[in-house]
Amino acid sequence: MKRTIKLPANVYLRSYLRKCGVRFDVNVIDTVCSRGLGISFLVTLAIAALLWFGHCSGLNLLFSGNSFWLVLSLLCVYLGFYLLRLCWCLKKRKKLRSDRIPVVCEAYAVVLYDETKFFNLGSGRWQRSAILYKETGSLKPRFFAGAVRRGFCYDFCPDQVVRIFLDRANPRFYTVDDQSATAFTRVRKNYSTSRTVGEVFSTSAQNDIASGK
Repeated sequence: MKRTIKLPANVYLRSYLRKCGVRFDVNVIDTVCSRGLGISFLVTLAIAALLWFGHCSGLNLLFSGNSFWLVLSLLCVYLGFYLLRLCWCLKKRKKLRSDRIPVVCEAYAVVLYDETKFFNLGSGRWQRSAILYKETGSLKPRFFAGAVRRGFCYDFCPDQVVRIFLDRANPRFYTVDDQSATAFTRVRKNYSTSRTVGEVFSTSAQNDIASGK
């Protein structure tokens, strides 16, 4: 039987959302752009620089000859790919945000990526999460995710209005503009009677999760 996880309100596992029929693509563009030159890039650059310095000074004891050039070439390929991907995402985001007809969405929940290697159930520490947005004014709303972050998204603001800019040719590429869009929280007179995110999910799927099927 699967272990039951008790989460705060408006916080859901991606596996749970998938079983409930909520589908969305990972926000690749905003994730790469917000990460920038991350730790992996800086570490790889430092290793390449140390190898080159050791080779030039004759202190390279780990690699020599063809093995040195092979390792250095692999590191350079990784650095080049990292920079190209970052430049492509920055250019793509700028191009997408020039669209005059964005999709209006509102903050819906916080999604925890439990289907990846970064999820740690034993320690209870959520190492990858994102804010989930729901399309407004549609009978069949679409769902989108914000940039994937390390840790938990503590800045989640329910009903915050954002704009989603889609790639019309390939909808799995999109960007979330939560800066220039109007941010507000709807005033609710009675929070105990308000509908929560879980209430829109199917009852059968919730029962399956609770029973550990």
